[in-house]
Amino acid sequence: SNGEALRFRGDYLYKRGEYEQAIQVFDLLAEGEAARDLDDFDIRIEVALYYYRFAQALRAVDRVADSLHRYEDALALNPSHLPSLEAVGPLYMEQERWDEAVKVYRNILQLTGGQGDPTRLAATYSNLGEVELHLGNLDKAKKRFNKALDLRPNDIKALQGVARVLFAREDWN
Repeated sequence: SNGEALRFRGDYLYKRGEYEQAIQVFDLLAEGEAARDLDDFDIRIEVALYYYRFAQALRAVDRVADSLHRYEDALALNPSHLPSLEAVGPLYMEQERWDEAVKVYRNILQLTGGQGDPTRLAATYSNLGEVELHLGNLDKAKKRFNKALDLRPNDIKALQGVARVLFAREDWN
């Protein structure tokens, strides 16, 4: 029942990849973590990390719906937690929650400043292009896909995205 001991045990199991057992410990921690002093910045970051690890463990055992809620809990406490943003974006896309997905991918680009690993950045731009396409923003979608192609000229997802934009516009040239 000791919060510090449970946090240690949960983190230990999580890092070892023993996700089912980690989830059991994280479940025991849930009430105590929510009751911590979230006005303290350091505690707020610790609790956000707890929710992120909880979400990752749930996702690892294919409890995707449950993991989404925990990612959202982490982001409620730390909206700029890049690993949570990168994890939740594809989940929003799978559920066709386009308005939320566009915010996530824009936030990722804002946090990274559009810099970093070209492959990872191209994937972010491609995903954002996909979201914009579903929102009916063809110009923005094409712009995002082209950004991805600037970073990775043969990015299949971006090439397919540009093709879908052209198809939607009936631009056969």
